[in-house]
Amino acid sequence: MCNIFEILVLAPGVVFKGDEAAQRKDILSFFAFAYCFGLGSALSDKSKDYFDSTVREQFKAAQYPAPFTVFDYFYDLKAHCFKPWSEKVKEF
Repeated sequence: MCNIFEILVLAPGVVFKGDEAAQRKDILSFFAFAYCFGLGSALSDKSKDYFDSTVREQFKAAQYPAPFTVFDYFYDLKAHCFKPWSEKVKEF
């Protein structure tokens, strides 16, 4: 989890812009993303549903969108929001 967070925050070209509140939201969202994939990626499908509701409850400020699980989104720093992976990865 910590490695994922470090890679996201310290990646070349990552610049946190905006006021302090916007920067905090970006960093919190990166942490929520790292938490999801660092701790939840090895879970079974049944466990991922429970984990999804737990993450949404613990990281309300990250504002994960509905209708999919937290595993179906990435954080877009330019738009300051979570977007579905389908916008970044082509269907195959």
